[in-house]
Amino acid sequence: MFAVIIIFDKSYLWHNQTRFEEVGPELPQAQRQRFADEYTLTIADATTLTETIARATWFEHVISELFAWIEANGSESGGGEAKLAAGWIISKLAGVASERGLTLDEAITKISAENFGEFVGLVALRRVATTAAKTLLARLLDTNENPTELLSAEGLESSGENDTLSSAVESAIASHADIVLSYKAGKKNVLPVLIGAVMKVTQGRVDALIVRRLLEAELTK
Repeated sequence: MFAVIIIFDKSYLWHNQTRFEEVGPELPQAQRQRFADEYTLTIADATTLTETIARATWFEHVISELFAWIEANGSESGGGEAKLAAGWIISKLAGVASERGLTLDEAITKISAENFGEFVGLVALRRVATTAAKTLLARLLDTNENPTELLSAEGLESSGENDTLSSAVESAIASHADIVLSYKAGKKNVLPVLIGAVMKVTQGRVDALIVRRLLEAELTK
């Protein structure tokens, strides 16, 4: 007979205290499935996020902080924030970490769950464009400073629908007359050319979806 000893670190025990009291330790397979079901993740993503106890615990803290930040900012959950967070962790954060010679588990020790949750909130509420968000993420990993303050200090705020953006849209339309004619003739697949022109002028500090909507509105006048 062999005795099986399972050792859990204190953070995992603390975070899962209620679950331990109700059903005992959560086994890896059960945790993967719960992540997939509760956060609408693929099994592959759930597996990556639960590969280590530290990573799984940090992710759930991030989600808690993310929803708290969204609520504190007077907004409501759109339903896809957890999946968005998972994507930024698995793809973007892992990539930035690799550039610095860090593993994903090393990277999450350098960013608090509170700050990463706020970062994802900024992305979810479109307060930072995707291109600028990648720059912001790198700064966050290097400094672990408040992401909203970093956003302002680095000049990375999404331009939104302001005069500069409107001007960029008008300029793109005026300088691409042939593309405009093709679009109005029904060739909708040329719109990315105009979107790219606007993004170039604004140095990627605008949300591409906002640009698309503005262009579509102008082109249907």
